[in-house]
Amino acid sequence: MLRIDDFTHDLVRRTVYECYKSGMSPTVESVTHAMREKTSGTDYEFLYGKRTVRRLLRSMGFLHKTVQRKFTRAEASNIIAWSYSYLEQIRVAFTWLQ
Repeated sequence: MLRIDDFTHDLVRRTVYECYKSGMSPTVESVTHAMREKTSGTDYEFLYGKRTVRRLLRSMGFLHKTVQRKFTRAEASNIIAWSYSYLEQIRVAFTWLQ
């Protein structure tokens, strides 16, 4: 079981989404490299290897999929459905308050 703090989880998730935004496929190698670049020269240095990043991504709900013959990471469909459901509940709650 990985014991990594919430800051690292958030930074990894944002790094994966930045890869998607820039049009790249977020591979374990690219995420690991990006994390090390982001944290180099700071008080918090990302010292984890590819194997740990792979396990971290899996524990966060990212899956390994092949898209157009390229290996990539994608968020599990049940987590996407849960987040949409949660956002809908928040929207309904704020609509009710107004």
